[in-house]
Formats: sequence, structure tokens, C-alpha cells
Amino acid sequence: MFSRREGGGGEFEKDIVKRQIRQLVQAIARLLGASVEVAGDTALDELRRVAGDALRIDPSLLARLDVRSALSLLKSHDFVGRAGRYALVLDAEAELRARAGEHELAAQLRARAIEVRRLAGVPEDFLAE
Repeated sequence: MFSRREGGGGEFEKDIVKRQIRQLVQAIARLLGASVEVAGDTALDELRRVAGDALRIDPSLLARLDVRSALSLLKSHDFVGRAGRYALVLDAEAELRARAGEHELAAQLRARAIEVRRLAGVPEDFLAE
């Protein structure tokens, strides 16, 4: 999953990625665990903010593209990690949409997350990394 670039830094980069994944998962857990009093739009706005930080790209841009094009924007030395984080964001948004009664959109987001994982080769044990 992690490539070692010339000049080293592989372990350091791996630690940074693990920390980013933990922070993203914690933020998503906070959003999904928030009380019903939190407005759906507020939770979605917070998810987009957290996603932008984790992915280093505006998630609304990714949403407007087909999956292959979105993945091409995520290409980097940590492509699988970024794609995995994107899939986590899609899953979280799907859950928020489902809670808001937007079941068709939620299903579309879940299907997109599955396609992202498949095309990017995100391992099933991604969070265990």
C-alpha cells in the first residue's frame, strides 16, 4: 500500500497516513453519533470539511465526476490510502442521507464507495492498516 520513494521517509509517511485515517474515522464517528438535534445539513457540511482536509481536494468536485475521473484526481504516492478515505467519506455521507430519508441517494453513494474500492484496489482490511 505504501511505496518507498527515493530519499526514504516511508515509515514517516505511513505514520502520517495512519493518523489521517484515524482522524477521519473519528470525525465520521462523531458525525454519525451526533444527536438527532444536529441538522442534517450541518452534519453534511462538517463531513465535507473533514473530507476536504483528509483528501486534500474539495469533495464536491469529486462528486461531479465519474468514479474513474475522480480517482485520477486522487492519484499520488498514497493513491490507495486516499481512495480508501474517499470511500469512507462516501459511506458516511450515505449514512447521513439514509437517516434524512434520502434512501435512493444513499444507495447511489454506497454503490460509488464500492466501485471506488474495487477500481483503486483498496483492501478489505483498509482500516486495519
